Amino acid sequence: MTDVTKLDWARWYRKQSGWPLRANDRLFLAEAVLRIAPLLIFPWDDIIPLGTMANEQPLLPGTLDAFDWDGNPRPEVHGAWAPALLNYMSAAEFTSQRMERQDPDAWLAAHKYDPVSGGMVFDPAKAYTSGTGVSFEHWDTASFQAAEINELRRVGMICMPLLARAIADMAVAGDIRTIARPINGGAEVALTAEQWFVDDASYRLASCGLDLENPFDVDATPTHLIFIDLKGFDEHVALYARRHMISLIEEGITPDEFGIKSLSKKALYPTLVAKAYPLMKAHVQAHPQQYHRSVLRKIVESELGSVSDGVFEAARGLLKVDYPHITDGGAPVGTARRRVVNITPKLGVIKGGKS
Repeated sequence: MTDVTKLDWARWYRKQSGWPLRANDRLFLAEAVLRIAPLLIFPWDDIIPLGTMANEQPLLPGTLDAFDWDGNPRPEVHGAWAPALLNYMSAAEFTSQRMERQDPDAWLAAHKYDPVSGGMVFDPAKAYTSGTGVSFEHWDTASFQAAEINELRRVGMICMPLLARAIADMAVAGDIRTIARPINGGAEVALTAEQWFVDDASYRLASCGLDLENPFDVDATPTHLIFIDLKGFDEHVALYARRHMISLIEEGITPDEFGIKSLSKKALYPTLVAKAYPLMKAHVQAHPQQYHRSVLRKIVESELGSVSDGVFEAARGLLKVDYPHITDGGAPVGTARRRVVNITPKLGVIKGGKS
């Protein structure tokens, strides 16, 4: 299996501004990944760092292990761990972070007057507690940040192979159509199901491309970028999500580990969709002709309260998979549509006057 932390996720997932141009009926692969993640993985939150998954950071002792209750350093802990902490976050880096938070006291505390230049210069010695090594706040910031990155890394290592498997599964089944376009421009090439027969497609999600002549070579430099045809994409993703919803809680990840202190509405999105869909389905089963948006929304909100348009349309998308007649406004199979006959009498025209 691919070690997802060794892949370069920054190029396509850190900033969307660098995505390639695409036609309106296409999705760039990175765009598709971010689109399906909230439907397949619960709870999902944008804090999961797809673009910043780094190598494992040092597991540093916590601040209360490194300092006593009076804020004095524990010599044995500092002696063993201060070098690793400073290697991870130097005094200059720590001060820079505080300066970025616009903390003037931190800036002054770590600078001194330079009579030669006539200005203030950074003084590493002032970033330390006198005679004790790393300051309390420096240790607290570095140890917390390292632990947070490791937790996010663990979540990312679970999420990305699952998302890669979902796209590969749908491509192999023919549910979605994937297209390769030369990086420097040129004719598109439809990818075959066989080209998605890979044990772990994470490396394709990272590069968003492949070498067409060596499609299974993980280390090959991509010659083409991958796009997905939008036709039928959302419907097939919704159907796949019903069968393969992944709970991070079951995977041993708790919401606190990736920054969700209390589940927000955004994080609860898949749960609300899962609750709204059976309400709609039960109503349409009992009343096949009552499938219009206003009716279905009233049914859902009578049970769940106000829901967003995104939740409602996602649940309705699942319903359309089971009841295709909803898509085109037709009547359910096996039912007769009433024919409306115009019985208004035609008015004739009388010569020499008005009818």
